[in-house]
Amino acid sequence: MLAFLGLLLMSGVLKSSHLNFRDLWATDGRGVEMFPLTMSYNRFLFLMRCLRFDDITTREVRRMSDKLAPVREFIEKLSENFGKLYNPNEYVTIYEQLIPFKLDSKTFYLLKFEIYAGVQPDGPYKSGNKPDEVVKRLVRPLRGTNRNVTTDNWYTSIPLAQSLLSEYKLTIVGTSRKNKKEIPTEFLPKRDRVVRSSIFGFTKDITLVSYVPVRNRAVILISTMHHDNKIDESTKNLQKPEIITTYNKTKSGVDT
Repeated sequence: MLAFLGLLLMSGVLKSSHLNFRDLWATDGRGVEMFPLTMSYNRFLFLMRCLRFDDITTREVRRMSDKLAPVREFIEKLSENFGKLYNPNEYVTIYEQLIPFKLDSKTFYLLKFEIYAGVQPDGPYKSGNKPDEVVKRLVRPLRGTNRNVTTDNWYTSIPLAQSLLSEYKLTIVGTSRKNKKEIPTEFLPKRDRVVRSSIFGFTKDITLVSYVPVRNRAVILISTMHHDNKIDESTKNLQKPEIITTYNKTKSGVDT
């Protein structure tokens, strides 16, 4: 079983989701030698088909209050252990993929995750699925640590930024959707806006920036980490605000 789990881990390292899985066992030069040397492909499939994570005799009862009943115990232990075994750097990233996850933006280490199961039945596992609710649950272990959370426009909002700063002592840098009601109309794309120019807006704790990369487009970001209109000189004639270059440097989890 340890060998089986080892091959599963190695298939992930080798990004086998982009391959025909059976090709890992190929012996004509296309495969990976450790796979056929560890066990046969048929033995691997047999173990995969027999693998179960809970007691099937009680599953239907548990499903009445939890759509994730077949894997609940396993995923909770997995998520708990991810957090125990690694201390993240000062930047983390939240993104949705097959699962929403919180990720160390330098090492891509997965710190905490949730599996989206739709609306759960009434009971102990029912929780909100709004973007700000998901973010707050994922960052709970980092509460009070003064880290920064990088988010894409699905999660980013001014109310979330205010809440993370005041309640969790965490800053945020993220792109924002243009249809958010809190975005002033002056920050939206317009034909008369100069390419590579920026508009900044400030409150006591929050900075809003709208940058024009090309004509008729605008990229809007929210930050509670930045408090000025500084342009990153390393971007030269692109004239990108520091908020954008910080986002680009710490969004690695978003794109990984």
